[in-house]
Amino acid sequence: MAFKFQRTVPLLLLAACAPSTSQPVTETPAPAIQPSAALDGTGWILADLPEVPLTGQNDLTLRFEQGRASGSDGCNRFMGQYAATASTVKINAGAGTQMACPPEVMSQAVAYRNALANAQGFRIEGNTLTLLDGSGQVTARFRSQPESLAGTSWRVTAINNQRGGVVSVVQGSDVSMTFADGTVTGNASCNRYNGPVEQSGDRIRFGALASTRRACTDEALNQQEKSFFAALATAATARFEGTQLELRTADNALAISAVRADTE
Repeated sequence: MAFKFQRTVPLLLLAACAPSTSQPVTETPAPAIQPSAALDGTGWILADLPEVPLTGQNDLTLRFEQGRASGSDGCNRFMGQYAATASTVKINAGAGTQMACPPEVMSQAVAYRNALANAQGFRIEGNTLTLLDGSGQVTARFRSQPESLAGTSWRVTAINNQRGGVVSVVQGSDVSMTFADGTVTGNASCNRYNGPVEQSGDRIRFGALASTRRACTDEALNQQEKSFFAALATAATARFEGTQLELRTADNALAISAVRADTE
């Protein structure tokens, strides 16, 4: 019995101390941080810039779309990039147009750009987006961009001329769109029109439109009206930014731009 006992102890010790070669010990990697979908495809209008009074002259806007951040600082448009996780965000407003504006508007624009650049976190509560700096202080607060056409009226400002360009409407002419549930009415330049329209998210489709038969005595208005109806027929998406509306084709070409008629 003593002999067996002395042989068994070393074997047990070896078994306990020897590393396993069939099941190597590995560390479980930390789960990857997945990009947040909360911001993608959303549009916002600035509601508050702490310690900076807003002029109220133009909407300051921000849109997130597939890694791009774009909008208006109240004077110039910008187009840049953003990256976000579940609660963090980094915004690079990038380059923009170079228009000159009154000093108070320019000052507001600079403050807004700084607020975007300083943002490191965000939270969405209902229809409100709040950007936060590294210490958790608010840099900017936004309200969500309304994106339904129903119950809105628009004054058309530019139309795709179907010849590869987008041109401003003839000075003094009236081109308009008023949307109710499933219908659109308005003035096309010389004639009134009406017809069906469908909107689902950012998708839009105009049905066959009927119009009056008044002759356009001005050839410029006649051509504008033809271009307007043709542009409506090609419209596939609706994009909102503050009081601005863009109707775009399926390949993202601008068909029509307009401004809210009840905000002018």
